[in-house]
Amino acid sequence: MASRRSRATGPSGGHVTNGRGAQRRRTRQALLDAGNELLDEGGRPSLEEVAERADVSRATAYRYFPSVDALLTDALVDRSIVSPGELFDGGGGDLVDRLLAVEEAVNGPLAADEVAMHVISRLLADEWLASGDGDRAERPGRRMPLIEEAIAPHRASLGDARADRLRDAVALAVGTEAVITLRDVCRLSHRRARDTARHAITTLACAALDEVAEEA
Repeated sequence: MASRRSRATGPSGGHVTNGRGAQRRRTRQALLDAGNELLDEGGRPSLEEVAERADVSRATAYRYFPSVDALLTDALVDRSIVSPGELFDGGGGDLVDRLLAVEEAVNGPLAADEVAMHVISRLLADEWLASGDGDRAERPGRRMPLIEEAIAPHRASLGDARADRLRDAVALAVGTEAVITLRDVCRLSHRRARDTARHAITTLACAALDEVAEEA
């Protein structure tokens, strides 16, 4: 079995969370990693078995996932999305091409299993609603390290402010909310949804590059 990698660490450029929020993300990731490990070993684990493998209490596991089905659904999506190091094995490449690679890596698996995508969206919404105003639940943020890594070779030429704005704007076209909006709200076919997301990303990246050229 390939070793599971943690995505709990946020990208550079201001998206790392500290304290309690970071600990929640580590605990969630530990549960997902444990779920995937047990799936790879065969059989269908219980939530108690996943909690034991993750070295957390059963009560803690239930705070993050109401059922083992919910946990395993999220775990299967988690394993389908590559890490920044797997997606980008070098520091070069066109900015647009690198960002479109992120769209493929994230939106592709989500669009391929819309039931799982909606389950995850519901779980995250329930977790957010259950959290208090002063202890707000945080999203796993799988897309952000990938987007940040795509931009990283171009950050110096873009400048930090423009690179950060591009990163956050691209996040609107990548991930569960983007796919759900394009499919369920805009009522687009799978192909048109993906094409629209890629068009938006291309437009955003080209606009940022044009701004740099105009200032030169």
